Amino acid sequence: MVGNDPNPKKGRIADFLSNPITGGIGVILAIVGLGLAIWIYFASQDERALTYFTHPVKSIVVDYGKTPKLQVQAGGKLIQGSITSSQIAFWNAGDASIRPQNVLKPFVVEARPKVRIVDAILKKTSRDVAGIKLDLTQLDQGRIPVSWKILENGDGAVIQVIYVGEPSVSLQGSGIIEQQGDIKKLEYNKAIGSRFTIYDERRRIGPIIGWGSIILGPIALIFLALDFFSVSWFRGAASGLFNIQNLRFIIFINGVGYLVLGIYILWTTPISGPPFGF
Repeated sequence: MVGNDPNPKKGRIADFLSNPITGGIGVILAIVGLGLAIWIYFASQDERALTYFTHPVKSIVVDYGKTPKLQVQAGGKLIQGSITSSQIAFWNAGDASIRPQNVLKPFVVEARPKVRIVDAILKKTSRDVAGIKLDLTQLDQGRIPVSWKILENGDGAVIQVIYVGEPSVSLQGSGIIEQQGDIKKLEYNKAIGSRFTIYDERRRIGPIIGWGSIILGPIALIFLALDFFSVSWFRGAASGLFNIQNLRFIIFINGVGYLVLGIYILWTTPISGPPFGF
């Protein structure tokens, strides 16, 4: 019969492929694919990447301004001032191991501005075989030199530092590693609303939202595919509620939107910190 397409599905596919929007999406995907290939190439290169991160939440052990009559001693010395506890983590974020011979300038944790450090302990280590040790001979100068036998990818430790000073005092790391130069500092750049677990909650909830969106997005696109290939039960159920063309557009935008949202959340969620946690 003249005017009837003997293969309506084939005609629909041809119309879809000839649509300018489809061509534009193809160009965008090609650009993204090229960028991803370049990123994977450089990411695959072995490198050393000694990194440190200071936990954004600090604890006031003694508030000298509110308890001036309280006397605290450490090592037989009277402490006059507030006492604060802070945590700093360091690890090798690179694929190449870091051995003592790769350390051109020792890694040192320092209090800035310089204050007296009362004590420092290794709260957590990734592996005992890393042989991480703290030099506690320079605490009065606000310095903690750190050494190790080997740091492979993900190896490191969390150091708990108790010092004489206010929470405004920061813990900084310094050192030079062969082929890396200065060590890398990660920062948590979000506002801390309280002294509780906001930081840890963000690390836990962010990936859940991100992966949830990435899962929901393809589901919406599957519904679009069911309609596109004329799955009868789906089109029959949908046509009673929506104009089928509008429904296609809504489902498509919904699916793409979920995918973009999920990728954005995973990319921007602040998950900075040691791979072994605090």
